[in-house]
Amino acid sequence: MQLLPQQQNVNALRDLASAGVDLLATGQFELLVERYGYAVACGRNPVDAVMMDLAEALSETSGNKLLQMGPNNLSVVFCQQSDSGLRAAIDCEVTTQAGKNIWVSFVVTGAEAGQFLILEEICAEPGSD
Repeated sequence: MQLLPQQQNVNALRDLASAGVDLLATGQFELLVERYGYAVACGRNPVDAVMMDLAEALSETSGNKLLQMGPNNLSVVFCQQSDSGLRAAIDCEVTTQAGKNIWVSFVVTGAEAGQFLILEEICAEPGSD
């Protein structure tokens, strides 16, 4: 999702990430991928990759679905400028019906003139891939 200049702040990024988590929780995988993409699809069909990674994260946490209450813990961290193009990371802790959490991460990449918000990862624990 290409960000407008007014979307490149903490509040806007929190809202956009929450909207992405809502799409994930309601099973709107095609719309989620259309809007945000999926960085770790790794050659897989992105919609299938989201579904598979969500299923794996839910399985690892003994869950079968996400609660539709949005993320209960969401952090936005801006990165210092570097050649990598990484501008910010948004980590969301999302509760399953089993009462455990999975992590949904987004990143902002690009240059000042063109920044993009991308769904980065869905996992049972951060850094578990």
